[in-house]
This record gives sequence, C-alpha cells and structure tokens, in this order.
Amino acid sequence: MVYRRQLEVEHAIVMGYRPEVRAVLSSDVAAIMQACWVGAPDERPNMIQVCTCATNTHPHAPLLDLLV
Repeated sequence: MVYRRQLEVEHAIVMGYRPEVRAVLSSDVAAIMQACWVGAPDERPNMIQVCTCATNTHPHAPLLDLLV
C-alpha cells in the first residue's frame, strides 16, 4: 500500500526538492550529500566514493555508525 505522505515525498524529489544541508556538517560530508542528490544517476558518486568520504572525514568512527 502506498501512503499519501510517501507520494508527497516522491513527488517533491521528482520535482527537484532536496533537504537543506545543515551548517554543522563538515564541508566534505555536505559535498558528498549534494553529489548524491544530482539528478542524473551516472553523475552521482558510487558507494566506494561515499564510504571513502565517510572514513576520511571520521577515521575513528565505525562506518555503519556514520551511515545511520
């Protein structure tokens, strides 16, 4: 079953809405987030690039903790 809220979120994403990047994030994390939101899938970073950014930005944190 598809819920109304889910449809609203999907519509907003299709229309180009992206959440605001919070100022508390490091510039590296903000950049990779914005790169993941590029409209063309081929221009988005792959998971290796995302994980590399995460581990470079927070080298002592467990990777899974960074992703959730």
